[in-house]
Amino acid sequence: MAYVPAILSFEFSTIFLNLIWFTDKLGHAGSTMMLVNATGLLLAFVFVRIIYGISSFYSLFVLISTNARAVGPYFLITLTISMFILSSLNIFWLYKIILSFYRKFSSPKGSEKKSS
Repeated sequence: MAYVPAILSFEFSTIFLNLIWFTDKLGHAGSTMMLVNATGLLLAFVFVRIIYGISSFYSLFVLISTNARAVGPYFLITLTISMFILSSLNIFWLYKIILSFYRKFSSPKGSEKKSS
């Protein structure tokens, strides 16, 4: 399996994140357009970073650990720690994204504070 495209595909969710930022800055916070982008971000994040990403990390770990003698212990340890940290960060950011969307879309339209 080619692991570089798998890892680079993590950035697919960035497209939706940038669109959400632009819709917010253009004054469309809480709009249908932002809801569609938020849904796209959430789906891309879950399927690409969480499901596909962690399974790719696991597949890479299995490949490297079966050849541990060839790659050496330092590489195996570094890779394992890196994969654990990156997967943990992705799960943490998923939590933060869900929390942010809940706050953004659950508040009534009239109760949002307007910034001057």
